Amino acid sequence: MKNKNTERRSPIKQAPLRRPGQSIREAIHEIQFNDGVMYAMLLGMSVTFLILVWIVYLFPSSSKSVWFTTTISIFAIVISLWRLRGYKRTVDNLQLGLDGELEVAENLEDLKKEGNIVFHDLLGNGFNVDHVILSRKGVFVIETKTRRKTSTSMIEYDGINIKVDGHVIKEDFIQQAAAEASWISSELESGTGKKYPIRPIIVFPGWFVKGSGTALQSEIWVLNPKAMVKIIQQQSDVLKGEDVRLAAYFLSRLNR
Repeated sequence: MKNKNTERRSPIKQAPLRRPGQSIREAIHEIQFNDGVMYAMLLGMSVTFLILVWIVYLFPSSSKSVWFTTTISIFAIVISLWRLRGYKRTVDNLQLGLDGELEVAENLEDLKKEGNIVFHDLLGNGFNVDHVILSRKGVFVIETKTRRKTSTSMIEYDGINIKVDGHVIKEDFIQQAAAEASWISSELESGTGKKYPIRPIIVFPGWFVKGSGTALQSEIWVLNPKAMVKIIQQQSDVLKGEDVRLAAYFLSRLNR
């Protein structure tokens, strides 16, 4: 029986904080393992089987079932190619989202250098919050939306609707951002006993975001990541340092 005093164990006492885009990384890994590998193997096995069947047929000793096996193999090949095409499209979209979250995280480094605290990828029940900034200027809950664009594409926000190239988007990003901010507010209040000022922000990495004069007066901001950092820096202090540290302590436990 091993002596507990001599048993080797990890020196790490708690799990590390979650990284930017970790939920997307995990989704990509799961798809690669479940779909990519499985259908790539099925494709390879089907092609190999098809070749072997026709070798037997062309250099016969016998194979009366060659057309049946050929049909089955071709069917498996078509299914594999179709699924792999869908897999690639899904991974490409996830990678785009990951790149966007990493770009936002890079922009947030300027805020961290000024003493602000940043958390990434906080997990709720069936959803995640991309980034949370804790500072004397308040709590900022960030939802990242990374979309493909043309060289002339532009986003407009009037405080109510988000338009892409003049068209109101179908997705309800406003409601999503509000729900995430409400969750963070509820978690902080239940964990600290304090009501924190929360600002939901939707950011579009790489896009020019045009807002009216009233857009920043709305409950939810829609911004480019670089503009977001500058606007946060310009805000007045609304929290004390001890309140920021208390919120950070609670979210650090929630974020592991």
